[in-house]
Amino acid sequence: MLSSNDYDFWERLLLEKVFGISYEMYHNDLLTPSLLQEKTVDAMDFLDDIKSGSIKLPEEYHLKNKEYISIAYQILALLIIQKGAHLPEKLRDEVLRTTTWEYDSRWGCSSKNENIRKFYLNDFRTQIIKYKDGNIPCFRNLDIKNDDQFDVSSIGLDQLYENIRLNRCFIIKHINLQCCDLHQVPDEIYGYKFLKTLNLSNNKLKKIPSKIKLLNNLEFFDISYNRLKRVPRAIGKLILLKRLNLSHNQIRHLPQSMIKLTDLESINLYENKIKTLSNDLKKLNKVTYLG
Repeated sequence: MLSSNDYDFWERLLLEKVFGISYEMYHNDLLTPSLLQEKTVDAMDFLDDIKSGSIKLPEEYHLKNKEYISIAYQILALLIIQKGAHLPEKLRDEVLRTTTWEYDSRWGCSSKNENIRKFYLNDFRTQIIKYKDGNIPCFRNLDIKNDDQFDVSSIGLDQLYENIRLNRCFIIKHINLQCCDLHQVPDEIYGYKFLKTLNLSNNKLKKIPSKIKLLNNLEFFDISYNRLKRVPRAIGKLILLKRLNLSHNQIRHLPQSMIKLTDLESINLYENKIKTLSNDLKKLNKVTYLG
């Protein structure tokens, strides 16, 4: 099975040998759309030459398996679409050729995460297929680790409604509604009484309804990258909550009721308008990330 080191190898090679960016010093701002636009053809020629054997890699690189070069084309495409740059049709076709399950499964996959791997492959393919220059896609992160959790998960609005229709709400533990262009939280969510994970990130939500208190089995709640200006007092009713992600919103204050969330292990408040916490909420500082 492919490891993170395989991906790191090709990302390092592209960044350092094509884009001239040190892998150790790399951060997202260094790779600009204009630099991608300028160097994409060079990057594709570079990878094509490695694939054909006409380029010998520098000594500091060790290529374990030339077949893994498919990863490099995928990483290049990912870098491009994350920046909204131009995606050449040749690169699009190459990525679509190598992101089928039939192709990917040759590297082996643990029986614990086969369905999750298929999901991410399909999500990536979908983004590549529909990508248009300038439209930066939104990728979903399932927040689950194996297929046992996948089987009790509801992903996207279609599954949310289908599980209700089939009376499967009672077995669902994880709901993911990332990137669904939501302007309000669907009322149907409150029918999932045994929910442990709720991800509403990357939407257009302006508020968290007080009815959130009905999901009193929640352990993880992610509503980052929205348009929230406040957090309701009802959040204090989620006493089993362990992780709360409120980052990248417009929140100015937190309700005092949050001091009841004694099981919290982390609160992410990055990129909000919170300048300080009340004395009571300062007790949560050891698990709070401000910025």
